[in-house]
This record gives sequence, structure tokens and C-alpha cells, in this order.
Amino acid sequence: MSRIITLYHGSGSLGFSVEGPALSAKEWRDVRRTAVNLLLQRGKKRAAELLESEGFSVGKGANDWGDDFCVLHKSVSLREYVRYDAIAHSPDDSLAFADVAKTVSEIGPFIRFIGVELVRDSSPQPVSTPRPTVTSKVVETALIEAERLLDDGRPVSAVDRAHTALHGYLKRVCVDAKLAHDSDDLSLTDLIKRIREQHPKFCAKTGHEEQTGKVLKAMGVICDALNPLRNRGSLAHPNQELLDEASAMLAINASRTIFNFVHSRLQS
Repeated sequence: MSRIITLYHGSGSLGFSVEGPALSAKEWRDVRRTAVNLLLQRGKKRAAELLESEGFSVGKGANDWGDDFCVLHKSVSLREYVRYDAIAHSPDDSLAFADVAKTVSEIGPFIRFIGVELVRDSSPQPVSTPRPTVTSKVVETALIEAERLLDDGRPVSAVDRAHTALHGYLKRVCVDAKLAHDSDDLSLTDLIKRIREQHPKFCAKTGHEEQTGKVLKAMGVICDALNPLRNRGSLAHPNQELLDEASAMLAINASRTIFNFVHSRLQS
């Protein structure tokens, strides 16, 4: 059996396993939203934050005694496992997880345990962090914050920062090439199109223009998709349905791939 870190346990036997979901996705979203609001009303800000952002789901608990209970749980990579091991030894976070369990139990299924399970780390790995020479304070800050969030095992939270870094970088490129002004309100899609069609480094003959041109146009389509992913599936706004980890990493890696390509072409 995989190693489990128990972040909270109620009374009774300490041994448990998880046997499938206890609630549908919609039922859990409704319970979680109500529980988060209730925690905030009671001044339990840390507990509300953990419940809202950490991506736990509700599973049917099982033990050797046949007890009836549920478990808040998630499967984590080795990097996240190390982070949760530190959280488990934090008195403040232990109290916060107890508040989470009691509040969810108050309005939904009875939560006896909260735990994370170590699984083989097959999660998608991030594309390397760009190191641009054309930059700004906003870009630098967003890159640092995105990297920190990924190191903490929080890719959903990093989506917004990766998007901001790319947006800020592409705008800086356009402004420096006199393709835009600082005051212009341009989307990612607008910026990548201007760079592709008007920037001297991208208009120059490099060979294989037809094929690379198709890839560049596809980047515009990707940029167009990154906007709603950030706005509707990340923590940039109080969205009810967040991206899963794999989709969050897809958005982050797509942003970084575009970032790295534009940077490399400018240096050529």
C-alpha cells in the first residue's frame, strides 16, 4: 500500500483506506463551497484556504471494523508529499484541518480522516523557467511566483502567474519593437499576432517558413485558449470549478513553451 500522511483523524481506529468517491463532482463542489463560506464567516481563514485550494476529494472510507465514514484525500507526487509532511507537523495547520473536517461533517458527509497518499511521480514535469533579457518588474515577479508555487506542488495556483508572465513579456517585446504602446490594452492573442506578422526577427527568412509559420499561427490559437483557462479555471478569480493538475500543467507548459520560443528567436 502507498504511504499515507494523515493530516487529521477523528475518534476510532486509525487505520483506513479509500474505496471510491463518496459524492459526485457536483455534490462535492456544492458542499465545499458552502463549507468554505461557513469557515470564512467563522473567521477560519486558513481552514477555508486549505479546503478551497488544496484539491481534496471525498472518498468512502473503509477499515477492518466496517465503520461508516468518509475521507478527504488526494494522491500526491513526491514533491507534494514532502510539503504535506511539513504541514502535518504544523500545529496551526493541524487545527485548520480539524476545522475543515468538522465543518464539512456539519453540512455534508462525516469526515473521519484527511490524508494524502504518495503515488509514483508520473505527473507532467514543467518546461524550464524562461530567463528573458527583455523583461519588466511584473514579468520577473510573476516568473518567480510561478516557480515558487510549482515548487510547493500547487500548479493550479501557478497558472495565473505563468499567464501574467507571458502576457507581460510579449507586451514588452511589442513595445520595444514599437509594435505597441505601454498604454495599449492588448490580449495575448493580439500580441503574438503582432509579433508573428510584424516583428523583424519573425519576418526574416530562416528556412522552413511554411511549416514554422503554421506552428506560429497555432501559438495564436493556444494563446486564445489560455485566456479562458486562466480566467475560468484558475485561482485568478473565485471560480467554482478549477483545472485539474494535468490541465494546469498543460497551460503552464504551453505558456512557457511560447515564452521560450519567442525569447530564443529574439536572441538569434
